[in-house]
This record gives sequence, C-alpha cells and structure tokens, in this order.
Amino acid sequence: MRCHKPATWLSLVIFFCVFSFPFMGASGTDAPSINGHSGNGAEDITAIINGPGSITPSAGGPKHVVQFVPSCTANDPAASPSDWVMCQSATTYCQAMGRSGLAAYTRYVAEVGPPVGPWVPSGTVCLDPKKVQGRAVPAFTLEEFRRLPLPPGAAHIQPEGTWVLVNVPTNVYVIAPRRTFATTLLGFPIRVRATATQYRWTFGDGSFMATADTGGKYPDMTTTHVYQAKQRLQIGLATGYSGEYSVSGGPWMPIEGLAWVDSAPVPLEVIEAHPRLVADNLPR
Repeated sequence: MRCHKPATWLSLVIFFCVFSFPFMGASGTDAPSINGHSGNGAEDITAIINGPGSITPSAGGPKHVVQFVPSCTANDPAASPSDWVMCQSATTYCQAMGRSGLAAYTRYVAEVGPPVGPWVPSGTVCLDPKKVQGRAVPAFTLEEFRRLPLPPGAAHIQPEGTWVLVNVPTNVYVIAPRRTFATTLLGFPIRVRATATQYRWTFGDGSFMATADTGGKYPDMTTTHVYQAKQRLQIGLATGYSGEYSVSGGPWMPIEGLAWVDSAPVPLEVIEAHPRLVADNLPR
C-alpha cells in the first residue's frame, strides 16, 4: 500500500523596513533612514540612505564608530592617522600566522560624540594595509543588524504533506541562502553579509533541537524527529544569522552576536499506520 498526499510549500516573505541610522556627518536635525528593498528573491538587497545625518546619537541609531590602527606601541588611536607608523612587529605578527602581505591592526571602538571617545581596544586582526581606512567609520552593531529585512529560513518537512507517522523518523531541513545588503551611509558605502549559521526547531510535542546543520532531503536525513503518539501540532523554526560588514571597500568586520528570525509555524498531524491483510489480485 502506498499513500500520496499533496505537497505543501512555504512562502518566503521578506519584510521591508525603514529605520533610523544617524551618524557623525553633516549637520541637521533629521536622522537619516535606510529603505530596504529586495527583488524577486534575489540574494542582493539594496538599502539606500536618505536624509541628513546627526552628530548626536538618537534613540535607535548607531552609538559607536570604529577604526583600525597599526598594532605598534607608538600609535595613539586619538592622534591623527598621519602620525601613525607601521612597525616591524605588526608585519611579523601576521607572517608568523602564514598571512604574508598583511599587517596586525588593533580594532578600536568609541562612542559617537560630541566628543568622540574614549577609544577602547577590541581585538587584533590581520588586514591588508591598502584596504584600511585611516579614519573612523560607522560601527555596524548587532542592533542595526537585527533591523535589516533578514528572511526567515524556509522549513521543509518530509514526508511532504500535512501528516507524518508515529514511530517513523520525520525529516526536517531548512534552506536559508546568504544575503548581501548594500548601503550608503553619509558618504560611506557599506556592505553587510548575513549568513544563516544556527537553527532552532520546536516539534510541538515538547521536544526541540538546536543545531548548525541545515539538514537535507531524503536520503540525507541528518536532522530528524520521531513522534511517539498521534496528535495535531505545529513545527516551529528560528534561524540565527551571523553577520559581517565592510565600509568603503575596507576589511570585513564581524558583527558580534546573532540575529534570530522566526519562520511561520508548519501545521502537522501525526497519525498511526495499522497493518491490514488484503487479497492478492496481482497477475502472476
């Protein structure tokens, strides 16, 4: 006996949002806004900055700037970039890690002013000196990252349809392609990359699964769940995005933390299958 049920599809809905993003720049009282737009499921999403900026941070806007300074004891992040020097220890640091052609830079973060500061060190990275801006640039924080129109992951259930069987593995997997956002912020071109890296499944029977595995179609079933009793329920999925951003073509910088996006719950019925003897009318 073989049963067929119509397949179901999940609609991927991308929400367009408008949010404030003030930063140091031209004077004015109106905070700029970013308008997000995506066309026909494209992986590149363009966001355009509108309106003048504000030198004073406002609620909901970016509160920090960042700059990279060669990791040399003589360099002061508060000094003019023209006073910074590149020392031998900064280049040998990266060479020892097998990254020739790069130099060690200390990442400094400061609150938006006025005045800007103080500058707080936040790690050392190996960067291409030709791509490092000798100035403070916007710090794209987790708060701003979470405001982007990140799409929910597309949850898929197998067997396809509206029902699954008791004591038989139910296969789940997710499709969530990487997204790229291009913005212009007060003269600073910014690109943001969002990559789905974590997934949280809730199976409606009190069970859940947190994993970095997207799972896969049958027979590559690496993320499954077995129901113990018949019931009606909903399967839930939350997709966690990690992000990084680049300012003016500069180095890619990580965004600390994850942005979580919930998918629409998938209704499901768990049923029992009972064996039944039938006459064998097949031709011999």
